[in-house]
Amino acid sequence: MTSHKLPDINALSKIAEDIYNNIPNNVKEENNGNFIAIELDSKEYFFGAGKDEAVQKAKSKYADKLVFIRRVGNVEKIQQLYKKNLKYPTRNPIAYAGLL
Repeated sequence: MTSHKLPDINALSKIAEDIYNNIPNNVKEENNGNFIAIELDSKEYFFGAGKDEAVQKAKSKYADKLVFIRRVGNVEKIQQLYKKNLKYPTRNPIAYAGLL
């Protein structure tokens, strides 16, 4: 039986956050509240109004690569806005961050 080594999610998340933190603030401000998909090897990123849109843009160029996705903006502010949204009261916006 062949065993496959899973990627170190914490290490990959740190790489993605480092890439995210190096995106110019004006670019992040223009896309505040949207989603960003980051391809870790190229450090290229793609924005979308929804997570599916951002991932689709990234996957159209990097179909076989891991993509990190997160919401653009201040996490605490996003959580506050999310708590006010009664449509999805049990969802945590941070849960969207991860590898796809």
